Amino acid sequence: MSVLANMLSMWAAATDAFIMWKLLFHVFGIGRQTLEFSIRIQVKSGNKVSEVIVGPENKTVTSQDKFLRVNLVGDFVGYTSIPSFENFYLVVPRRGDPGQPQELGRNISMWMLLERVRFTLDGFECNKIGVSYEAFNQQPNFCSSPYWSCLHNQLWNYWEADLNRLSRNQTPLYGVEGQFERINQHPVMLQ
Repeated sequence: MSVLANMLSMWAAATDAFIMWKLLFHVFGIGRQTLEFSIRIQVKSGNKVSEVIVGPENKTVTSQDKFLRVNLVGDFVGYTSIPSFENFYLVVPRRGDPGQPQELGRNISMWMLLERVRFTLDGFECNKIGVSYEAFNQQPNFCSSPYWSCLHNQLWNYWEADLNRLSRNQTPLYGVEGQFERINQHPVMLQ
């Protein structure tokens, strides 16, 4: 096979990959988890009302009239630790016609949580989500590289891996649905 034919066949593989997965996705970084609460305490003495609000940010509070002083002794933590998703991206399909405002896809079965290390933010790393044509074209030994080189570990690979697991009655590894439960349209972890 000539060098040109080999290059064209590799480019055809790349374009097939991009055409095969026609969905566009929003990718969201997930921030640090926080626990917030406040406790409002009112004490009535005759016609006088003293009030304070305590919480994790203000554990010792004195009312303005100096009648009431409250110390928050504990934070009432009686739950298992909230999972951390700081090292993940939430990947959600986009809905809408080209050129129109895009909204989140409501098909939660296609939402995925993927580790940030699976993405390339500059496009120059092969075998990561977001790989660019430049990375594909400039990979070492481009002309002798195998078919689909530089195009592994794309969104559809994770989606297909989950479908494969589901067909064997196993929990998906990447999909929000299955590992997570839908409550008020927001995914939360099941215990």
